[in-house]
Amino acid sequence: MLFFFVAASCLLAVQSQEVFLGCCPTVSVMSPFDITQYAGEWYENTKYYAIFEAGQKCIKAQYTLNDDGTVEVQNSGIKISTGDAVSITGKAAVTEANTGNLVVAFSNLDDLPSTANYLVLGTDYTSYAVVWSCTNFWLFNTQFMWILTRDREPSAEVINSALAVIESNGLNRNRLRDTDHDDCAN
Repeated sequence: MLFFFVAASCLLAVQSQEVFLGCCPTVSVMSPFDITQYAGEWYENTKYYAIFEAGQKCIKAQYTLNDDGTVEVQNSGIKISTGDAVSITGKAAVTEANTGNLVVAFSNLDDLPSTANYLVLGTDYTSYAVVWSCTNFWLFNTQFMWILTRDREPSAEVINSALAVIESNGLNRNRLRDTDHDDCAN
């Protein structure tokens, strides 16, 4: 038992995302999915905790189609402590044609992973998207989830549509945290 606790603690320190007991749940990835309609600017509305976003507000993502069929991903935000803008650029690709199964990487961009790590569970392309990822570790799994919106301040109807996607997949919406969008410059 001590080994399990130490191993789980180490993993949490490295992964720093939401932990759940058991294996990754089975979800329905969006199909058909059109990456062209998905491209553009998205604001992060709510999310599961992610260490790489800790201390940030005004988080958004820009997805730009590349000529080779991949997508440039630029995530940006503002450090709450200093007010400084921060950003990171990565690359994404659809792993299965016409589905919301994508790989996204922010390092080693010339060698994208082969297993989808960015699953679009649902989107209407114009107002909301639900993105999820899960990794199995022995007796537990770690998950990321985001509700992205085209508007910084979406309507309750838009958020309810996204929550319906989460609920239809049997995922835990209670761990979602609001993203701070107060006093954003752009």
